[in-house]
Amino acid sequence: MNLYDGLIKDIFKVLANYPMKKLDSKPLAWDINNKNVFLLDKEMAYELGGYPKDSVNIIIQSDNQFIDDGIYFICPNDFDIKLLEKQRHLSFGKIVLLKTKNLDENNIYDFTQKTLIKDTKAYFNDVMTRASSKHYFINYKVSKKAIKDGFDIYKMASSIHSSYLEIDEVVNCAVIILLGDMNIYKELLPLAEKNKEISIALNHIFDGVNMDCKSCDMTDICDEIKELRAIHKKQQKE
Repeated sequence: MNLYDGLIKDIFKVLANYPMKKLDSKPLAWDINNKNVFLLDKEMAYELGGYPKDSVNIIIQSDNQFIDDGIYFICPNDFDIKLLEKQRHLSFGKIVLLKTKNLDENNIYDFTQKTLIKDTKAYFNDVMTRASSKHYFINYKVSKKAIKDGFDIYKMASSIHSSYLEIDEVVNCAVIILLGDMNIYKELLPLAEKNKEISIALNHIFDGVNMDCKSCDMTDICDEIKELRAIHKKQQKE
């Protein structure tokens, strides 16, 4: 199902204005568990995202191939990530683009729930995760212990990549990491908001909430995304 294709094209219009580097090989992954940690400031080595720095978080899928499987970085200057990691607080973002198979109106809802769980319930060892209720802001606090044990952002990206490939419907996965101060976050935030609106509208349809279009506050997004309208009509018939 290509519910998000128009939005993905808009995202790539933004990305086209920034140099992007693909890793030649996949790094070792950093361990993920199902329990978050709490860190005191004195235990923290550095922070990714979180006020007053910028952040953005987009998880999106398509049946079409927009970018090759792999891990990509967008950074200011010369991609010196090791130098960037020496800063105490960094702007941070991640875009996860999933190429999927066998998705239609019968299983798109279940799939979006799987990706939400992957995004909100996977915690990196010795890294404190904080996310907003809207899910398109992200904040990680990396502990000194994690750094001592070998954590780096390459391993984090590898863990994210591997975790989404565990979903049966995912054919391949592109993880795009944004790191450092750039204008790209502000350019992507309206698209992250739109991504969230599409997901909310989809949930409304399958949850049977506000099925009367005249009274539903998601009408504008359904009018814009023809696939949403088609799903809605099918659900009404059923």
